[in-house]
Amino acid sequence: MISTHFAPDIHVGAKRMTKFAKYLPNYGWQPLILTKEVGEYHGVDETLLQELPPDLPIYRVQEWRLPGSQTSSAPATPRVSNQSKPMRTELRHRLLRAADFFLFYDYSWLLPAFLTARRLVRENNIQVIYSSIPNSEAHLVALLLKLTMPVKWVCEYRDPWTRAPVAFYPPTSPLQPLIEWALEGKVLAQADQLIFVGPKYCDRVLEGRPSYLAAKAAILYNGYDEDDFAGLDHIEMRHDFPFTIGHIGTFGRWVTPDPFLRALGMAICQRPELGSRICVRFIGEVKYNSAMERTIPQIIQREGLDEVVGLEPFLSHRDALTQMKQCHCLLFIRNYLPEAPNEAAMVVGAKIFEYIRAQRSILALVPPEGDAARLVRELGAGVAVAAEDMEGVVRAILEMYDAFCQGEVGASSDLIQIQQFEHKNQTKKLAEILNAVVKQ
Repeated sequence: MISTHFAPDIHVGAKRMTKFAKYLPNYGWQPLILTKEVGEYHGVDETLLQELPPDLPIYRVQEWRLPGSQTSSAPATPRVSNQSKPMRTELRHRLLRAADFFLFYDYSWLLPAFLTARRLVRENNIQVIYSSIPNSEAHLVALLLKLTMPVKWVCEYRDPWTRAPVAFYPPTSPLQPLIEWALEGKVLAQADQLIFVGPKYCDRVLEGRPSYLAAKAAILYNGYDEDDFAGLDHIEMRHDFPFTIGHIGTFGRWVTPDPFLRALGMAICQRPELGSRICVRFIGEVKYNSAMERTIPQIIQREGLDEVVGLEPFLSHRDALTQMKQCHCLLFIRNYLPEAPNEAAMVVGAKIFEYIRAQRSILALVPPEGDAARLVRELGAGVAVAAEDMEGVVRAILEMYDAFCQGEVGASSDLIQIQQFEHKNQTKKLAEILNAVVKQ
């Protein structure tokens, strides 16, 4: 299993791979993990390691670093003068700039990861490679293995690659979009099986590609782990004020609380008593967006919500689930991006499945035609309304508050119905896919 994110990484993609590694042995598959060093992760939650088998082989590949070098995700290499060795310094930086221009992937990890993976395949008689992004380097390592060794390959798209709506780093070369499109085409063609986390994700990635690729595509949703909720169902929902709305997780480019906060301010203007009867908890962090981190407190103050909205720090996964159960309503956001108007509809997200399992009413600010809205409606888990529909969001807040006042709290979703998304069951489906691939 090749992924740049794995426990104890707090990245949401790490949880999916970690859960698969936890449960695959139950279905006859022994995983072996190839990932990055812990020091390369954005943040760490050590509790995520506690659920893994103690003998699980995890190979954390160290990046190759030259003096003054960088990964491709960083800005272009600056020129640095060195008067003692001017020619050698100039040559080194010319080479580094050329590498940034032509080798815009994280080659400092990709190359040693490929060499390590080749050795592991030989030494362990590995039958199937399973690679997962968000980082495309995982797929490129798997592609190199597929082209050079007799292995089967299951390629998972947890996030888009060439069609990613948000570019955290600008292209380092004008060649990058063209080369990435070609490389992704090679990946899609060479993989024996393709897995996507939702139907719209599948349609988006395969758009403009050969039609035969759809025949080897399968949908494997994100999910929740029942073990994570062990001992939490005794937490009973309070029926006294304040009515508590919680958002647990990360804010970012297309997960912004701005529309919700403006709607909440409008709701309190219509019903002033709500100002002392509603509590909003934002538990988590703002990721890769320093401007938003500065702006959120300003919006809270502008809307007069200082006594209503609280900002709380990131918690361990277990503690986050505990706080989730203590809320009356859980806020899920995927807002519209002008530069990528159709992207929010295809995002399901991993968090919504834990929200559903928590059996708390969900206020989903998502495109009504999207996969997340469809799940909320089909499972009776709450209300879905577009984040840009201010009147609709205000109406949803007031309706959920009124339902709480009338004692109608909690979601009506059936636990039996949502068990299809339990990680153990999702891993069983993955094992069936792996079995079929081996027999091809």
